[in-house]
Amino acid sequence: MNLKLSQRILLLLIALIVKSLMAYYFLHQNPALRYNNSLALSGGDTQQYLPPIDSLVEKGSYSPDNRMPGLGLPYYLFRLMSSPIIAVNLLLFFQIILGAISVLYLALFAYDLFQNKYMFYAVYIAYLFSTYVSLFDIVLLTESLCASALIFYLYNFTRYLRTDKLSYLFFSGFFLTWAVFLRPVYIICFPLSLLILYMIFYRQKKAVFSKSAWLTLVSFLAVFAFTDAIWTVRNEMKYHKFFPLAMPVSNFMPQVDLALIDFVSTFGGDCVYWNPKAEINWFGLHKDRTDRLGFVEYAKELPINIYTSKFNRDSLVQIKKYVALLESSTLDSSSSKIVLKKLVDKMNLYTLSIQEEKPFLYHISSRAIVLNKFLFHSGTYNLLSKPAAKLNKFELCLKYFYSLLYLSVLFFGMAGIIILTIAGFKNSIFLFFALIAGYSILIHPFLRFTEYRYLVPCYPMLLVSSVYMVNWLVLKVTGKTKVSLGNRYQK
Repeated sequence: MNLKLSQRILLLLIALIVKSLMAYYFLHQNPALRYNNSLALSGGDTQQYLPPIDSLVEKGSYSPDNRMPGLGLPYYLFRLMSSPIIAVNLLLFFQIILGAISVLYLALFAYDLFQNKYMFYAVYIAYLFSTYVSLFDIVLLTESLCASALIFYLYNFTRYLRTDKLSYLFFSGFFLTWAVFLRPVYIICFPLSLLILYMIFYRQKKAVFSKSAWLTLVSFLAVFAFTDAIWTVRNEMKYHKFFPLAMPVSNFMPQVDLALIDFVSTFGGDCVYWNPKAEINWFGLHKDRTDRLGFVEYAKELPINIYTSKFNRDSLVQIKKYVALLESSTLDSSSSKIVLKKLVDKMNLYTLSIQEEKPFLYHISSRAIVLNKFLFHSGTYNLLSKPAAKLNKFELCLKYFYSLLYLSVLFFGMAGIIILTIAGFKNSIFLFFALIAGYSILIHPFLRFTEYRYLVPCYPMLLVSSVYMVNWLVLKVTGKTKVSLGNRYQK
């Protein structure tokens, strides 16, 4: 879309003002969550992202290294020239500014995707006033930057498909690399993107192994290949093992947690203990923390359809007792090891029995259950710091409005992805977007481990798809001309 420079600056300023006002409001909702007296808020995993960078600056060692340094990279640059508190505040401003820029580029992406000015303005306004991502602009987690990085990746890749300019493809690979270092699960977007490039070469009858094809491949993969090679070599030198992405959770997660998570996930249970109704809380895991949160009283009874020939409810009650013993600090080291081994062995046996005796539950039902929990909720669980019963009329209206907006984006967005997938058989750009959006939404439920925040990076894709779907329905009802699909990549 050919926007004048003055128009772009104006739209960016509007986005920055709105994003800043939202940040100011939400920062004052949860002052108790401030990170080390900074302006930013901390999340459960913040300690695994920023302290390793402090260690790198002060001691020359990135440790602990449980996470990839995608969030740590901008913090590292700020940290080199300032104190930890100032660096954190600069990281906060960086997230807000990048979030504001991403509003414009999501709208530009929508225009490139559909070649329709209505889509540009509708997406710009809808995303500008959405809080689902903005809530994380002030939190020291990967969600905000990952959402922005994915938007820039989508925009640049689509611009390449429209223009054939390799510079766009290079920056697409750059931003996707950053997204992977923020959230490694997005690594699959590389082969999905290459699939689209191959399809376009095939449709245009270009030689797949030609010089131009290799140049295209190098332009897209160069940044990731170089950056990940450095990370992989660093891990090989330290651990003498091949770790091209994040460290396996078994490297840093306690055995009790791993065993219980593996078991609870087999039937689609919630494994996030700080969720009030998580099934894993039934075992009393991290009881000292959940007691402080007041969650234990909400712990769900486990479903009755999970039992096999290897265990029943009494068996799980015994596991519950093992957990209590291990967390009581009353056992000596030797006894603790014996109890831990019993717990892990029994949990592994029970987990395997569900896999073997209840394959439909394990392979299908569990993932459907997790998908349902992941997507179908109010969408405003973290919008306000007070429970609904204590909200005033304005706050209640705000909560209802954004819940309605989230559910609308969800339903129309999912429908839009289906329509775009069908249209993608004739239009490679539509197929590219549908594949990336669909993968982003489904991958965590497929892995049977989700948190509500995992949806944040793909929310912008859902929003674009929902706006498209609304426009598609309006055009269908009114009988007007369809949105232009573009002719270049249609069969």
